[in-house]
Amino acid sequence: TGDKILAALRAAVARLASENIGLDARWGEVQIAMRGQERIAIHGADGSLGVLNMQRSVRIPNGLTPVHGSSYIQIISFDENGPIADAILSYSQSTNPASPYYGDQTRNYSNKHWNRLPFTPQAIARATVGRPIRIRE
Repeated sequence: TGDKILAALRAAVARLASENIGLDARWGEVQIAMRGQERIAIHGADGSLGVLNMQRSVRIPNGLTPVHGSSYIQIISFDENGPIADAILSYSQSTNPASPYYGDQTRNYSNKHWNRLPFTPQAIARATVGRPIRIRE
């Protein structure tokens, strides 16, 4: 009923105020990943809310930060030349703050920018950044 709705709204407003989150805050200002001093907006929400892009987050001062959820994401389509693969590693490849790969993929994920993966031998050769390492069992 109306009284229950108003009570729920009052509780929500009070909770946001207690977390120092403004009523007009955008989700990308609330749920963020920190890479050094950089705040990167992270989309998605708890799976219990029925979202496809699940992010389980924990409280941090003035917001939330994901601790698990979407990580390696890949989509495949096909054309007359074969498969087309796009992917992203949402948490980035490196844990070293000095590395250029520390936050690059997280920024791409935030901006919904996919990375085209090489498929043909020629594309793989062009994308190679080091010598191959072969692992045997």
